[in-house]
Amino acid sequence: MKIQCSCGVKHEFELTPELATHPVKFVCPACGLDASDFVDQLVRRELGQAAAPSTGGHSASMHGQHVGTLDLNSAPIEELRQLPGVNEATAKKIVENRPYARADELVTKKVLSKAAYDSIKEHVAVTKPAGK
Repeated sequence: MKIQCSCGVKHEFELTPELATHPVKFVCPACGLDASDFVDQLVRRELGQAAAPSTGGHSASMHGQHVGTLDLNSAPIEELRQLPGVNEATAKKIVENRPYARADELVTKKVLSKAAYDSIKEHVAVTKPAGK
């Protein structure tokens, strides 16, 4: 499985059946970002399983168990934090800069860097029209 951290560093690891039985711990060695919950969800999705219940070792709760696409105009901060590289401050900044007409406005409104946006763009969309 190949993943790219929001810092731009690419990582690759073998997807084995054993990963299905243990929560996946992933901390980027380059920037220190703990993306364990997100990577664990990706692994389980690839293996065709539901997300594992939290073991308490990961920092973020999994109420929405985000695997699909989040609407930038309506997703709550808690769900936005499930995106790779999005912490509490960044999630608040996304909410404060609403509404969005297009997902790439995260870059044009200077909410995220291009590299950070590239790492989450497949997980975000604008499904509701921006208010005028």
